[in-house]
Amino acid sequence: MTRVDGVRAETTDIIAAFHVACGLPGDLEGPSRKARLRFTLGNTVNMGREDPEAQKRHVTFLYVMAQRAVEVLGCDNKPLQGDPVVKPAKG
Repeated sequence: MTRVDGVRAETTDIIAAFHVACGLPGDLEGPSRKARLRFTLGNTVNMGREDPEAQKRHVTFLYVMAQRAVEVLGCDNKPLQGDPVVKPAKG
């Protein structure tokens, strides 16, 4: 488990995933408060290896791709701002 800029990310040797809230404007404001966007990225290059640096790169790449998605969606709450900083999570 890691954190990237406050977002809790799940990581394995081949999968990185996390959820974020995206508050949408207008008629979608109410429904979007109850939903979370799930971002998942698979990478089989590291299959079978526990490589913390590879997992960090994997989560960083996922974060950058997810940033673009929330920008396109126009999330009012502005999740995933700034450069990704990946740190080990505590629980």
